[in-house]
Amino acid sequence: MHDANAKLWTQIRVSLQRSDREAALQCDLLQRPNSFDTLVCRPLRNRPENNMHELRRPLIICIALLIGAVSVSCSKTAEKPSVSTGNAQLLEYVSAETPYILANLVPLPDDVLDMLRPKADTMFRAYGAVIQALIDDQAGRSDDKDGEQEDAARIEALGTEIKALMSLDGLNSAGIDRTSGMVFYGDGLLPVLRLRLTDGDLMEQTISRLEGKAGEKMSTGKLGDHSYRYAGDDDARIVVAVIENDLVVTLVPANHSDELLKSVLGFTPPAKSMASSGELQTIAAQNDFEPYSLFLLDVTRLVSTFIDDQQGTNKEILALLEYDSTALSDVCKSEFREMAAVAPRAIAGYTEISTERFSSNLVVEFRKDIAAGLSELTAPVPGLGVTDSGFFSFGMSVNLLAAREFYAARLDAMEADPFECEQLADLQASVAKGRQMLSQPVMPVLYSIKGFLALVDAIEGGDMLKKQPPTSMDAGVLLSIDNPQAVLAMGAMFSPEIAGLNLQPDGKPVPLPVPPVSPVVSDALIAMTDTALAVSVGKGGEDRLESMLAADFAEPAPLMSTNLDSGRYYSFVADAMRATPPEDDKASPKVVAAMADMTEAMEGWFGRMAVDVNLTARGLEVPTTLEIAQED
Repeated sequence: MHDANAKLWTQIRVSLQRSDREAALQCDLLQRPNSFDTLVCRPLRNRPENNMHELRRPLIICIALLIGAVSVSCSKTAEKPSVSTGNAQLLEYVSAETPYILANLVPLPDDVLDMLRPKADTMFRAYGAVIQALIDDQAGRSDDKDGEQEDAARIEALGTEIKALMSLDGLNSAGIDRTSGMVFYGDGLLPVLRLRLTDGDLMEQTISRLEGKAGEKMSTGKLGDHSYRYAGDDDARIVVAVIENDLVVTLVPANHSDELLKSVLGFTPPAKSMASSGELQTIAAQNDFEPYSLFLLDVTRLVSTFIDDQQGTNKEILALLEYDSTALSDVCKSEFREMAAVAPRAIAGYTEISTERFSSNLVVEFRKDIAAGLSELTAPVPGLGVTDSGFFSFGMSVNLLAAREFYAARLDAMEADPFECEQLADLQASVAKGRQMLSQPVMPVLYSIKGFLALVDAIEGGDMLKKQPPTSMDAGVLLSIDNPQAVLAMGAMFSPEIAGLNLQPDGKPVPLPVPPVSPVVSDALIAMTDTALAVSVGKGGEDRLESMLAADFAEPAPLMSTNLDSGRYYSFVADAMRATPPEDDKASPKVVAAMADMTEAMEGWFGRMAVDVNLTARGLEVPTTLEIAQED
């Protein structure tokens, strides 16, 4: 099973690598959670062949950019929608047994759309500035040998056409408007993206214009009366087809059959579809998800692909991979099913979309006994999961004794009912190693540690790309522990300075002597209570320590939590980009400046972003909230 998977993804990876080498202009659509997608482009150089010759791959990326823009082209709606409204007809192309699906079927609310529209226009203009900078950069590097100037002219024409699409009007001209919906799903193992258009002819005309500006067309094929475009190599192909008013993009093996292509393009409907099964509607109802964007990954269906007899697309794919499920013993098949049942499914959706915030939740469902055991592994840490100030905070919690007991229980279960499948022999052998690890002595003080929280209020200087530390920082770190006096006493055994602090568990800060190793560490203070030890550096240390030690506890206690001032983050990243001179073989200063401006354009979009990782009775849950910056 592992070899078959590896072979499939190796084929895909080789295809993409070859595309990178051949493309004159490589653009990547970076998807940001709870945000708009970002187009990052860069010219590729130092290739043995003419570096401007092959332009078909950038055309595919251009199509991907159009698809990504659907998030800002949603329709208005007067009534509260459900999964069954909007573009629910797209689910008719998706098998009820699909292993994964991301569905954007329902338009955003009126007020949210009105709020997003000016922000989208700003970002489109920033995209256009980056594209223009790339065009100018390429023109400046071209000379008159090997036809480079002619190829640069084609790149400029193609870039200009893309810029024209970078607006709501431009998207409308390509058949994408506020009514467009999208599904990304698996036809068996193969990924398929289907986008509903207002007019398929508009998309055909757009692609044809892009091909004309590029000076070279994608390869074409015929399937009955329908034509499609494709690009790839001897292993895999990306197929692009406009079918009536749908744009379909998929990845298939190069030596695919017509039957497989009919399935992934939707000409052969599934025996039972997601539209008729109602699975997404059930997920939304049971999890209080809004219908705007829903995600499902079914692990049991993926595993079943490799252990049960397959038909249709999967049968052909597995045959091309020379994978034979009959080579697996019945014991192995049974035990693989058991392993899949430990975490059978992952689901995600928005719990709130409004002009104030976007909130979502990702749930990785665990088997009930596993979820119950894992839910005991966290511990309360002051401020963890509730701190919402400063530039950035991050922390974790753990009940080490509960974690030890949970691990021992898993070893007991594997000894009582050992794996018999030969492919799981190494996993079963790990039981002995686990027992040996548990037999090692552990300092009792470690079991009293509950977690930590780090808070950064301000940060200046530094270079992330060059891994240079900041020049100054106002920050604090809190260690949640049952007996902080014992930790302090241990430190006093090795440091006379710590022994001389005379620190009391009263929360009052005292100066902490530190070596002058860096200007970052200045004005250090330390304070302690009966359950926590905290250190602060930089300005405002006394107030910071007081607030950290007196902070509330989150329920449930998160395993991990982070909270970020998104506006300050984008500004910080933009400043770091401008402060880093580009290397000789990288983008020019003009391109870097344009990309920094595009990043900084996000500064006024959002307020704070909070992400927690919780262990609950259902499994692992990742609630995320992104606040929308409000105008004064």
